[in-house]
Amino acid sequence: MGHAHDMRLDEHMTDETPWARLRRIADARMRRLGLTQTSLHAAGGPSVPWMTRLPHIQGDPGVRYVATMAKLDHGLRWPEGTSFGLVADDRTDWATDILEDEERGLVDMSDVNSNFAWLVETRLSAMPVDAAESMRRQIAALMGLPVRPGR
Repeated sequence: MGHAHDMRLDEHMTDETPWARLRRIADARMRRLGLTQTSLHAAGGPSVPWMTRLPHIQGDPGVRYVATMAKLDHGLRWPEGTSFGLVADDRTDWATDILEDEERGLVDMSDVNSNFAWLVETRLSAMPVDAAESMRRQIAALMGLPVRPGR
């Protein structure tokens, strides 16, 4: 079964729009789950024509795409808001290794709890070190967990 690294062999991330990147990641996730566009739609995902148009969409996602992107999240078993975030959130200053980790996590995602933890850690790793450490301490405090210095 292919992994996120395998899906990137013929792609040049710098030339991709966020919409095309979403489609590429969605395709890799569909392969991972053994889905076709038709079976994705049958699983509650967006229509085949919408998936075909996906890499050619331009601009910000806006409200008109929220419901369809929620369907994509549902069909791919991603937390709601994942697709929208991939397109709407600016990742231009993210390091290549962080983007690759994000892609691997989205393709290989298994359950909601580990997905959430991975998503939080990915976002924290994209932040400046001091801000990320402060956020980790705040999260630990909110959850009643011991705060580990230096982590």
